[in-house]
Order: sequence, then structure tokens, then C-alpha cells
Amino acid sequence: MNKRLFGGAAAVLLAILTIMSFTAVVADPPPAAAGDSGGVKIGFSLSGGLGFINGGDFNTFIRDWNRYIADYNDFFRTDIMTIDWKEMKSMPDFKGEIFARFGRRLGLGLGLEYIKKSNPGKIAINFASSSREDFDTYYVDFTQTYNVTDLYDQILTVIPLTLNLYYHLPIGRMGDVFINAGPGYYWGTLKTDRTSTLNNDLLLELHHPDGSPWPPHFKGETRIADYDQIHVTSRALGFHFGAGFDFNLSGNIALFGEGFYRLANFKEWEGTDLFRSEFHQKVGWWMESAWEDYSSYDHSESEQLKGRLWHMDVRDSEMNADYCHIGFFENGPDEDSPLVKNIRPAEINLNGFSFRVGIKVFFGL
Repeated sequence: MNKRLFGGAAAVLLAILTIMSFTAVVADPPPAAAGDSGGVKIGFSLSGGLGFINGGDFNTFIRDWNRYIADYNDFFRTDIMTIDWKEMKSMPDFKGEIFARFGRRLGLGLGLEYIKKSNPGKIAINFASSSREDFDTYYVDFTQTYNVTDLYDQILTVIPLTLNLYYHLPIGRMGDVFINAGPGYYWGTLKTDRTSTLNNDLLLELHHPDGSPWPPHFKGETRIADYDQIHVTSRALGFHFGAGFDFNLSGNIALFGEGFYRLANFKEWEGTDLFRSEFHQKVGWWMESAWEDYSSYDHSESEQLKGRLWHMDVRDSEMNADYCHIGFFENGPDEDSPLVKNIRPAEINLNGFSFRVGIKVFFGL
């Protein structure tokens, strides 16, 4: 609620400032835009916006998980599997840039961006069954509950260092329009925390033929918890091109907006997986509300692996379909498996259209 209120207030404030600036400009037109009189101008800009991304294997993996669960429930005519995990279609983008403008037309800028977004997901299996079996002197009620929950907490962070070549077209005292293009060097970090829990409870209740309980009953419980902390990084070269406009507020300050298309594909994600597993099992005789006699087993283990993210298409013979999978491996997936194909390093891209708005401050030399 607070975030939505803050976002709405920020939007209203920006609208008010824009209207006030436009009114001031109409009443008292600003001097010529930076560089219109020739010479060299230097300055800096601050901006923020939103980028729409393709995502590559990152989004394909999530999309195929949704497809698999829909296929599974349809094939087995059940609803025991559920998923709440959406693709990452957009990411907020903040940028600072220092630039120089040479005369009326040409400019050069060096920018640093910060792009970050979390993408949580949940996959669950919830199953319950009950049955009864009759014998000569007693009967048994059999009940089982089985629950599995996988929680994914993903954070993708990208820091691009970009070089921009600008070409400006002045449109009088109000400002100018521009086109720009240039390369970029991208640092990427992907953190995935996965928590998987399994709870399986089994109860065999013995009863006399008249329905009265005939304890002790047989009971079993299993608890499994797995934790993965995957931290991988990658670097990539990219390219962008776009267009925008400057709206002068004064001789040294301008508002601007721009739209651009970005191409950046990370093809090598390497890092570590800190894995921890806990196992608990108890089976024995149950007296209505307490254990009478039982045996139990507890085990835990942890290890840290070095490796990389891999892509593969996994065949499900029952659904007769292939599904994209991304996994962390030390040495890569098993290439001899007949159910696995298209094995290669996982790719995550930021390809897509973006837009930004911001403010420029410039000075003459």
C-alpha cells in the first residue's frame, strides 16, 4: 500500500512540475538550447524509466513450468499441482550520464545504469487420500496427506556502462530532438534462493467392527527441507539505439525523454550453489494423541558447488512434449540421457524496448 501511494504521489508531483515548467516556458521562452551557438558544452543527466525485456531462457523456463503444470493437471484430470510464477517482462532502469556537446549537432555521452528486479515464484503439490479395508475381526482406515512447496526468490541485477553518440536537431528555443546509438558493457548478477519442503503424513487406524478404535494405530511422518542459494554472474557486450527530445527550462537545464531498443545477451553464467538438506522421519505406534513406540531418523548435509547455469530441453513421455529446464551443474547435464537434448549454457537477455525521462544540466566551456 505504501509503495502504491508513494508511486502515485511521485507521478502527481512530476505532472505538476511539468505543467509549471511548460507554463513558465510559454510565458517567458528560454534562451537557445545548449550548443546552439556553437562551441563545446559539458554536463550531466539523471533519468529513470522502464525496460521491457525478452528474457531468453530465464522466461522460457518459467513459461514452460506453467505449461507443464497445466498439461499435467489436464492429462491426469486433477488440480493437485499449482503454480504462481510469472515471467519477468520488465525491469526498472536508472541512469546517470556525463556528456559533451560539440556545436549544434553532435554529442558524446558516457553513462552508468542500474537495473534490478526481484521475481518470486511458487510451485505446490497438495494431495490427500483416504480409504478403508475390511478384515474378519477389524477394519483399517487409511489416510495420507502429501504436500510439496517450492519457493523461488530470484533477483536479477544488471549494471551497464554505455557509450552514446548523439545527433541533435534543434527545434528553436524550446529545445531539440535527437537520435543516439552506441555500445555497452554489461555486468549481470542473478541470485536464486530456492526453498523446497516436503511433508508426508500416513496414518493406519484400526477399528473394531462396531467402529470403536482398536489402538495402537500405525503412524508415519516424513519431513524434508532443501535449500539452494545460487549466486551466478556474467558479462556481455551490448548495443542500443533510440531517439528522444530535450525541453529547455533555462539556458542550463532541460527536461528530456527518450525511447530506445537494447540488445544485450548474457551467455555464460558462472558461480556457486550453497546447498543444504535436512531430513526427518518417524514411524511407529500411535495411541490416539501420542506416540507409544517409534523409531526415528534425522540427517542433514550441506555443500558448496562451483559451476554454471545450463539449459536443456527435457522430454516428458506421458505428456509427449519437451519442456525447457535451467539447472546449476558442476560439469554439465548428462548428455547420454535419451530424454534430454539441446544442452548448452543458459542465456538471459535484456533485448527489448525501453523508455526514460529525466533532467539535464549543462555548462559552457
